Amino acid sequence: MKTLLLILLLLANGASAQTSAPAPAYLSLGPLDRNGDQHLDLPEFLAGGAPAVASRFAGIDTNRDGTLSEAELAVARTASEERLKRLAEDDPGRAEFAAMPAFPEMDHDGNGRLDRAEFTAAQEKSLGQRFRRLDEDGDGRLSEAEFTAARRRFLEQVGRPAEEPAVQP
Repeated sequence: MKTLLLILLLLANGASAQTSAPAPAYLSLGPLDRNGDQHLDLPEFLAGGAPAVASRFAGIDTNRDGTLSEAELAVARTASEERLKRLAEDDPGRAEFAAMPAFPEMDHDGNGRLDRAEFTAAQEKSLGQRFRRLDEDGDGRLSEAEFTAARRRFLEQVGRPAEEPAVQP
C-alpha cells in the first residue's frame, strides 16, 4: 500500500493544504472499499489506483499521440526515481516503489510503442505485486489494520504526521 499511496501522491492532485477538506480517497480505506466489507481485495485496490495510472499515462505521453515511446518512458522513470530518492533518501526499500518492467516486457505487440492497455496492464501487474506484499496475513485482502499501517508508513516516509489534522482556512 505504501507504494500505491506514494505513486498516487506523486501523480494525482492532492488536497490543498489551505482547506479543511477530508483526506484524499486513496488515504482512506472507506472510499476504496466498494463492497463495504471493511477490507480491500485486489480488484478494489486496482480500482483505487486506476485514476493515478490514467493520470500517469497522460503525463508521460508528452507528445500527446496516445502512445508511449521508450524515450518518453525513460524520461518519466528517471524523474520518478529522482523524486523517490528525495522522498525516501534513507530507505533502502525505495527501489521497490519505482519497480516497473523494462520497456520490451511491456510492449506486448512489439511495435516500439506502449498503448494505454499495455501500460495499464504493466501497472496493474506491479500494483498486484505490491498488494501481495502489503497483505501481511496472506488472506488476499487488506484489512483496516494493514491499510492503516501502510498509510502510516507512507506518511512518515514523506515527512508528514501519521494522522494529519484538518487545516483551518
